[in-house]
Amino acid sequence: MTSPATANRTGHGVDRSRHFETRRLWPAVFLAAVLGALFWRVLFMGEGLAPDGELVAWHPWADVPHATAAAGRHAYLVDQFAFFSPNEEFISRSVRRGFWPLWNPEVAHGLPTVASTQNAEYYPTNLLLWALPPFWTRGVRAILRLVACLAGTYAFGRASGMRRGGATFAALTFGFCGFNMIMLNWPITNVTLVLPCILWALERTFVTGGFASGVALALATGAALLGGHPPTVLHITVAIVAWTAYRLAVARADRLPLPALAWRLALCAAAAALIGSATLLPWREYFAQNPGAMLLLRQRRVLSWKALVSWVVPDFFGRPAFPAADWTDAYLLAGWENYVERTGYVGIAGLLLAVRGVAAMRPWHRALPWLATLAISLPIIYNAPVLGQLPQSVPVVS
Repeated sequence: MTSPATANRTGHGVDRSRHFETRRLWPAVFLAAVLGALFWRVLFMGEGLAPDGELVAWHPWADVPHATAAAGRHAYLVDQFAFFSPNEEFISRSVRRGFWPLWNPEVAHGLPTVASTQNAEYYPTNLLLWALPPFWTRGVRAILRLVACLAGTYAFGRASGMRRGGATFAALTFGFCGFNMIMLNWPITNVTLVLPCILWALERTFVTGGFASGVALALATGAALLGGHPPTVLHITVAIVAWTAYRLAVARADRLPLPALAWRLALCAAAAALIGSATLLPWREYFAQNPGAMLLLRQRRVLSWKALVSWVVPDFFGRPAFPAADWTDAYLLAGWENYVERTGYVGIAGLLLAVRGVAAMRPWHRALPWLATLAISLPIIYNAPVLGQLPQSVPVVS
């Protein structure tokens, strides 16, 4: 009789169980290696993430001859040291002194901190590290958010039927895409980086219907609400609603109990709203007092269809390293001066592989929610004659 130990070995004496474990671990090892290559100076040298190259455009450094010609300038990162860094320093210093800051008396006649939603005081990674110096923890927080994003994208890919290689490539492509990297220290990516975790938890809720998957869905969605950027929450909601609608549509074919699913999703949404109330309530108050500001801005400024060329040639209308005076030309040509917001470039290889992946998806109808997301989003983004102008009359969406 063959023993279990012998049965697990091939003819070459290789332990199949160990080979199986190695295959399961390589995606995590690979993604961790990419993270380490990008952030090793944060992890091992105690450095922070700061766009210090743009400081040369501000006094007193601007008075130094040739200072504005310094390499490494990125004009769009100015908010990080002009707004986010000072606020983070104040919050961290207050926490280390033993009190939770609700108000900042050091700016003008005083400003709110919790009610200033972009501070994201209760966002999980911020809440965990406020007691430490923020200059260093800014990099640590970025790493933790990217870990959650990479793990969520990989898990959602696997739950959607991808192989390990495809799920790993999906995690690499989305987690390290240009938008997430440039906006890494903005509250916008507090929201976008948690989207894969929401989709994975949503898929698990449909498949298992267990209590743990519902808790994960509520926590992930609540974290997105606490991210400090409600407009971006509205943006990712398009993808979430598209996937939810698709799963509900095929639920009958999969013999899933629709009433129980609807109640479970409603409870998860209510729990997420309670978790994110620290952001939702101030935003609601702001919008109630000033409902027309965003609407008027949206009506005056729209992204031109000419900007579609940026999907292939990202620097067609200029690049962030150009002086601020050149932004006007980009605005007149593309309809928007912000490089990150007007550029759709995801890489030629990534774009072709995405098209190939959608075409090869089995069953074919799993591609429908993503195609629907594109069909709705692109006409709105590029101001198509009918669908593009419709949201301009809706203040919240605009």
